[in-house]
Amino acid sequence: MEWDADHLADLIIKYYTEQADAHERAMVEKFLASPEHRERVAEMLSKEAFEKEKPFWDLAEQRIQASRQAILAAIEENNSAAKVRPLRKGFRRAILAAASFILVLFSAYFLTHFTHRSTLPLPSTAGVDLQAGGQHATLTLSTGQRLVLDDVPNGQVANEAGSIVQKPSIGHLDYTNQETKINPEIAFNTLATPRGGTYQVVLPDHSIAILNSESSLTYPTTFPSKGPRTVQLTGEAYFDVHHDAKHPFQVQVARGTIEALGTSFDVNAYADEQAVRTTLLDGIVRVVGGVDSTLLHPGQQAVMKTGRLKVLTAVDTDAVVGWKNGDFVFNSTPLDEVMRQLSRWYDVRVVYDTLGASPNFTAEISRDRPASEVLKVLEVSGYKFTIVGKDRIEAVKK
Repeated sequence: MEWDADHLADLIIKYYTEQADAHERAMVEKFLASPEHRERVAEMLSKEAFEKEKPFWDLAEQRIQASRQAILAAIEENNSAAKVRPLRKGFRRAILAAASFILVLFSAYFLTHFTHRSTLPLPSTAGVDLQAGGQHATLTLSTGQRLVLDDVPNGQVANEAGSIVQKPSIGHLDYTNQETKINPEIAFNTLATPRGGTYQVVLPDHSIAILNSESSLTYPTTFPSKGPRTVQLTGEAYFDVHHDAKHPFQVQVARGTIEALGTSFDVNAYADEQAVRTTLLDGIVRVVGGVDSTLLHPGQQAVMKTGRLKVLTAVDTDAVVGWKNGDFVFNSTPLDEVMRQLSRWYDVRVVYDTLGASPNFTAEISRDRPASEVLKVLEVSGYKFTIVGKDRIEAVKK
């Protein structure tokens, strides 16, 4: 039987992410029933094959090794026509982590060994691509001076009202309080990332903030000796707050306030999102929105919408902070949310069909990859993506 490489790759991913129907499962199990095919799969996912592709997965090496073992075990278990068993939660995550690797490598490898075609069909994005974002930001000083941090050499950046501002390395700012016998004047700086940018800052109190793309954080160059430590956020940021019981840390957003003492949490407050979402990873935070107020515990998320608060429990925090770790992590994520994330990171306009029910996407993909590779993985969910020039992605149902 002649196997179509692209179609087979799609089927295998659907098979191991429990998205395949009965007919598709039967096709995959028929393929795996062949000793030659099983041998080729094992060879393809061997240590040598992974070493060859190591640059592709430099930021996810540990996940790859775990995924490889899980996939090989699953293939061995299903080497007959036996019905696929439900995936355990940990194994399911491992499969998702390897999904984009499988898609690219299966397509090329199976085409070579199992079909008679001489060249791989060009994907819908052939000839045009969008490169991933990176560590880009601007810093607006208390004087109004605006610095493009990409152009600023490592070292001291400014001396700002009680703090020395340094750029120790690309993508990082560090505020260090100066020794002084008098209270310095309160001055404010603003760190802003463009579309396709991310940046980290160590604030004057040693708290850490990591900004996602198209985000802005305004903060004092020295926190006052009395009262809360207050910053203002638009967009999205991850906070790792330095503990100081006498001075609560407050994040002010358009729809409310998040207050913490010593904790780590993510705040998504983009203007084009329907709600502000605060997700707690460690510690306890208080979220105030309109007339409502609530305490969050690890693994919970507060959703602020139309002046009211709703608390979600058992949230997939890995998916929420995947961006911070360099990944797109979609866990049954709606199409419109996926498209907004891609739009911000690749600085591109996305046009897609809004008629009828849209799919939910489940995938884990490195944000370092060009847009074409990310879109190729997402096409498993039933949409075809086309990059049009350098300013637009079009999505249509297959």
